[in-house]
Amino acid sequence: MINEASFANALLETFSLPIVVCFESQPLPEEKLTGAEREHLAKLAAPARRESWLRGRAALKRLL
Repeated sequence: MINEASFANALLETFSLPIVVCFESQPLPEEKLTGAEREHLAKLAAPARRESWLRGRAALKRLL
């Protein structure tokens, strides 16, 4: 299984640029979303897409 550090190293070797990598396996709890994020989430109909989007939000918030 790939992890953040090995993926970041592979990207560095491939592109010669340091790229910050962040993976999240758990979706961000909806109560931690901003109002605008909640509005966007409401537009996503498929449960799998909603969960994927929430995992992406969790990763982005950790990076910030």
